[in-house]
Amino acid sequence: MSAPEPKPASVEYLATLWGTQDALLQQYRVIFVTIQSILVSFGGLIVFRPNNLGPMIAISAIVGVTMYLWLSVCRPRARSVFFCQGMLLQAEAGEAIYRPVHSLKTFQGLSVTEQRKDRYVALLTGRGTKTRSKMDGILPAMFVIGWILLWLLLVLQLVKVEIRFITGS
Repeated sequence: MSAPEPKPASVEYLATLWGTQDALLQQYRVIFVTIQSILVSFGGLIVFRPNNLGPMIAISAIVGVTMYLWLSVCRPRARSVFFCQGMLLQAEAGEAIYRPVHSLKTFQGLSVTEQRKDRYVALLTGRGTKTRSKMDGILPAMFVIGWILLWLLLVLQLVKVEIRFITGS
């Protein structure tokens, strides 16, 4: 007995799959923004304490790991969102989509270069999506700039440069 012939996925199913992938992406972003915000707060407290170099190095290592995780988790998930959106666009155009979850998992297993070759991913990412570039580029860069400024304050304190407008002394 052979396996039954698969049925094409409905537009509603594909919209749900897309929505699930997008919800995961948004949750991951919330997690990482929250973690980075807490770590920046700790860094701000540490900078103005005595003997702050060791704790600042330790928390900066944690920041580096979480920043790497942020970028390595959110960017691939965003491409998966675009892939699902592409399948939905195909279905809306009348194309039959078979085994969408299998297709998504296969897509996720591809290299970044191969993922970018998918016609819908290329089309959707080529539009210069402003929200994605802000969330996956500008926001992490702002956290990095914040950390650079905290380190600058720490170094200035270590070399005994007075910063009257910040320290109040």
